[in-house]
Amino acid sequence: MREQSIGQVLSRQDNEAKKIFNNLITPHEKDLMLAEWIDKHFTSVKDLSACAKDCGVSQAKVVVVH
Repeated sequence: MREQSIGQVLSRQDNEAKKIFNNLITPHEKDLMLAEWIDKHFTSVKDLSACAKDCGVSQAKVVVVH
């Protein structure tokens, strides 16, 4: 049996969990979850824009729905 670091095992489990999550949840549900998360974490469009710039996301990709 090949030795694996804990990091490798956790990374593999995380990837498997993401695959399951992606298969169970529809794109619409993911959008709603993302919107909820954004609503909780950002109090203004300015905050969101600053985060987007830090993450390398262009402003065109940031959509705020009220």
